[in-house]
Parts: sequence; C-alpha cells; structure tokens
Amino acid sequence: MPANHIDDNQWAMRIPESSVSEWHDLFDLCATATDNKTINIRYVESVLKAIQDIKPKLEPGLGLIYDLNAALYSLKLLIQPAQSSTTAYHANFMGYYNSTAIREMHESIEQILIQPLPLGPEQQEWTWVMQTLDFIRNEMLNEQQSHIFGNVYYQLWLTWIVPNIKDKSIFSRELELLEQAGKSTGSSAKQKTLMLSQCWMYYHLSDDRTALKLLGQAEENTKDYYIFILNILGLMLTEQDWSRLSEWLVAVGPLLACRYKDIMNSYAICWSKTVEQLPTCEDRMWSTLREMLPYSEYIYEQLMIEREQWRQWMDYQLSNRRDPLNFRATDLKPLEKNAPEVLLPFYHQAVERYVLEKNRDSYKRAVKLLKRLSKLYAKMKSTTRWEQFLDSFTSKHSRLRALQEELRKGKLIP
Repeated sequence: MPANHIDDNQWAMRIPESSVSEWHDLFDLCATATDNKTINIRYVESVLKAIQDIKPKLEPGLGLIYDLNAALYSLKLLIQPAQSSTTAYHANFMGYYNSTAIREMHESIEQILIQPLPLGPEQQEWTWVMQTLDFIRNEMLNEQQSHIFGNVYYQLWLTWIVPNIKDKSIFSRELELLEQAGKSTGSSAKQKTLMLSQCWMYYHLSDDRTALKLLGQAEENTKDYYIFILNILGLMLTEQDWSRLSEWLVAVGPLLACRYKDIMNSYAICWSKTVEQLPTCEDRMWSTLREMLPYSEYIYEQLMIEREQWRQWMDYQLSNRRDPLNFRATDLKPLEKNAPEVLLPFYHQAVERYVLEKNRDSYKRAVKLLKRLSKLYAKMKSTTRWEQFLDSFTSKHSRLRALQEELRKGKLIP
C-alpha cells in the first residue's frame, strides 16, 4: 500500500488485503494531509478523525482491530513531543493536557479491547492481531515512555490473545521475540520493561521460579511496577488457583512493600480470599505481613480486625504506645461491640501518660478518655469497678489542682 497521497479511498478499500504496517502507512498519509502540523492534542484528534473517516465498511472483527491500531497510532503521536526532546528531563516529561489526552486514549483502547474478538486458528484476524502485537512490543521496548505502551501490551494479551489460544507455544514464541528485541534495548528502564514482559510469559508457561526471579530483578519503586504485580495476582484470583496464589503472595510481599494505600489494600484482599479457601495459609500471611512492616501496618491491623483477632490487635497497639485519641470513634466501634474489655488497658495506660505530662491540655485529654472508660465499664455492666477506680484515681492525684478542675468540668466528680 504506497504511502504518497490519498486523493480518494482507493488505499482504504484495500485494508482487508493489507498488513498492519501498511495500515500505519495509510495513517501517515492521514497525518500528512492534516492542516495543523504542530503536534498537539487538536492535531492528534484531527488525525484520528481522518483515519476513521476513510475507514470502509469492515467485518466486525477486522473493524475492531483497525480501530485499535488507529488508537495506537494516535497514542504514539501524543507522546512524540516528549520523545523528540534532546534532554533526559523533557524526554520523561509530558504536559498536563497531553497526559490527560493519553489517559483518555488509554480508556478508548480499553473500551475496544474489552469487546470480545473470537479467533479461530485459521482466521486472518489472528495475523492482524499478532502484527498489532509486534507494533506494541516495538513501541514498548523502544520508546522513553515505555509504560504507556506496556499497559496496552498486557491488555491485548489478557483480552484478545489468551482467551483464544489452544496451546502455550505462543508464549515461547513471544519470549524469543522479546529476547531478540532485548539485544537492542540499552537503558536500564527498557531492560526492566523487557524483564517484566518476560516475567509475564514465564508466568503463563507455569515457570514461576523464573518469573519471580525476573520480577525481583526488575524491582522499582513505581506504581506501574506494583500494578503489574497485582495484575498477575489478579489472574490467579480469577482462576481461583489458591495454592499458587499463596506462594506468590509470600514471594512478592517484600516487592510490594510501599506506601500506596490502594496497592496494599489490593494485596490484603488477595490474602483474605486465599486464607478463606486455604485456612492453613494464615500463619504464612501473618509472618509475611510482619516482615513487610512498617509498610504493611495499615493492612496488618485491618486484617486483625477483619478476622476478629481483638487481643492481637490490642497487643500491637500497646507495644507501639498508640494513643486512643488518634483513632476515630468508628475505628474502635468493632472492639467496643465485640470485645470491650480489651480496650480497658488501652485507655488506662493512655490516661496515666497524659497525667504524667502535668499540663492543662493533657489533663483535658485524660478526662476525655476517662469518659470513654466510664461508658465501657457501663457497657460491661461493671459500674462498681468503675466507681472504685475513679475514687482511687481521684485520691491518687488529689494534689493536681488543674486535673481536679478538669474532672469537675467533665462532671466525673462533684
């Protein structure tokens, strides 16, 4: 399909007979024919419209593959301003509007890919899909913004390729292509992108040892890296491969130790569902989460609450000298309802610490906690114990005039 002019739709009509690379030649013609030559969002939108305008009536499967390539071509145009920069800083910087447009283009690509594309072994669509994969792989391994095409690479595998394959030879073939492409992949970032792609293939070949080794070698503190790991865990969750998932959860725990709350929450959900199916894994879950502290602290505590391990939760708070006033009332509701007695030492110790500070503000905080203690004892139907404690407390600190005043203000003593 020559790419020199488009006086009419003669080349467009040959789309069903052409390769994906020839489609992109046609897209180049559309880009050349667009009036505005400054690469910005409006230009990309105009190019995409021109590409869609010349699209003839196609079979549904071919139409989807064509639309995907049109979106991929537009995605490549969007990142060109950053790629063309001569400095490392600008090569990794993208303006707000372009970043927004890229997110929207990713959403458009996702909407295309979630549509089913049944593929038989002899269908021509397979050839176009694999040629599209070649294009995405090349962009992923050769562009500075590798994660932009990396996301699409894995989506294509998940939605159109994996559901249609009959054997695993396609993963071995992809490994060979990745290895070949990797010979010209120089930068550290690109090498990590390559290792993650290989990890994905080895996972699907059930070679977890090699997959996890590559995952560790590619380790980096980026959200894209953590999402990649969660996507693999999500596959096992969907397949309900609990035994395999438990092994991966232990192995990737140290790699996932990060301060992204949503990432850690997703990791915790994987553990919860696994332990529900394999209760014998619970000890491994707790030991893994302890090794991930302090990053796992939030989910560690949440899982103890979820699993009604009230005393263990309280022991953890006491050992870390936590202040009850730093918790919202709703945070402690499950304990007040199910095990109010475990909150007693939590409040009592905090009251004593505040009193030892010997200032008005601390006394006010102590009184606030004493009011909570009064309600707890009442809930436990231990009002006599509460009265005995309060008498002893008041007598012990009778010389602290400011504290006595705050106790009266709080209506704890007459």
